[in-house]
Amino acid sequence: MPIIETPAFEIRELNGRRRHVSLTQRALPYRPLTFEGEQRVTTFNPPGNPEGYGTVMGPTEGDTTVEGYWKDKYLNYAESTLPPIQLRQPRTVTASSVDPSTSSETAVSSAVDACRMMDSIRREGQLLEVTWGFHKRRGYLKKFQQKWHNNHDCEWSMTFSWTGQGSVPETPEFSPRGGGNELAPNIREQLSNLVRALDGPRQMAADWVQQVNSTLANVASATQEIEDLVGGYADTAASPLRFYGTVRATLGSVATGADNIRERVEAQGWTNLFDDFHYYGLYSPTGRPVLGSIWDQADRARLDAIDPDAIFKAQLYQAETISDARRLRDAAEFSRRLLTQPAGAVIATHVARENEDLRDVALIYYGSPDNWRELMLYNGLDNFELYPGQNIAIPRLQTVGVEDV
Repeated sequence: MPIIETPAFEIRELNGRRRHVSLTQRALPYRPLTFEGEQRVTTFNPPGNPEGYGTVMGPTEGDTTVEGYWKDKYLNYAESTLPPIQLRQPRTVTASSVDPSTSSETAVSSAVDACRMMDSIRREGQLLEVTWGFHKRRGYLKKFQQKWHNNHDCEWSMTFSWTGQGSVPETPEFSPRGGGNELAPNIREQLSNLVRALDGPRQMAADWVQQVNSTLANVASATQEIEDLVGGYADTAASPLRFYGTVRATLGSVATGADNIRERVEAQGWTNLFDDFHYYGLYSPTGRPVLGSIWDQADRARLDAIDPDAIFKAQLYQAETISDARRLRDAAEFSRRLLTQPAGAVIATHVARENEDLRDVALIYYGSPDNWRELMLYNGLDNFELYPGQNIAIPRLQTVGVEDV
């Protein structure tokens, strides 16, 4: 009978110190593990109308609590086996270089060290990505409880509060004329994803690191400015027109910064992002060999010696950076567009789910998929395709033959 291995319980910080903790074997939480979630739906039944309608606000994930027991005698491991608790530390990024020598993997071999590590993760409050098999969640370690039997044995429990699943951002509804407090957190969530561009798979080009650092600093400053503006608006006597104009301009700078990163990566290609992939013009900006280049034997040898896995990781890094930059830009443009609309023009906002497109969204809100073109034009899109987590504004339809929802 085949042996069924229990997958590792992985905890990875997405910002801050970016630690990566792997729990395996006797360090794993007790099973079974429970994951739950629900769809946020607001329904309304107009008086005298037998048929009502609903507004889908997007999914939310319930808190997850896991428990376990760490004993020193089980955490100590033989050199030939995988340690039950392993801590990986990423490379150090400076303003001009990336030092791969700072990358490390450490076996955590005592309950005291393990609890100190997890309590540090709780106290620092960084966004986490937690995986167990095919389950993936993003959120925060809200509570870490320790119950010590002696200095070597500890029962523990962790409670996670989730913001969403995997790479799909949990995007709150934005109401431009009401509680706009959720505007900046939405953009900050996308910004935290783009920060991954500073942690490439190999030695990155100094000018690229400098540009990313500079752009992220500017975007972070603009995001903080938005938070200050929105948070302080209710306590000031500022003109609404001046307030919304300032926020729109700041959102525009966020979108421009994200576009600068996306355009750099798309134009120069993955080979120009890393120092050791500069092979005397052998590559075009797309990363493909240039047929007209002059190749000598040394160049061919260096090209053939590249590990295919290294090329795959570099290309994956390029694709993820482009995607993260595009999503940050989209979040800023979406919010900026809503601020230009008159009150009552938008009846709801929708967060796209997996395998959902504008036809599905039109069916939800208008009762017919045929109105997807109105959604496309209103949101400044060029087709009906959506990616998970994308924000869509739902306008009030005034077209003849369509009910004024």
